[in-house]
Amino acid sequence: MLNVLRRRAPWLQILISPVRVQGTGAAAEIAVALRELATPNEAWPPLDLIVIARGGGSMEDLWEFNEEMLARAIVDLRVPIVSAYRT
Repeated sequence: MLNVLRRRAPWLQILISPVRVQGTGAAAEIAVALRELATPNEAWPPLDLIVIARGGGSMEDLWEFNEEMLARAIVDLRVPIVSAYRT
């Protein structure tokens, strides 16, 4: 994803916030990161878009994305969210 973005849209400013995307507690960690990213501060201006992305995985590996707390965090944000998944 980063490779394509850098080639096709080199003017974009990309902010990466690494979080766990599987395992117990990953949903809460993602939700916290989303709230932090959606809040402008001295480190970054307001964001135009947030992309949640990860590689493939089994149903169990991806289960944290089904957690209600994560869905509620996404709905509460004013920044648009795009979900990306690679099989």
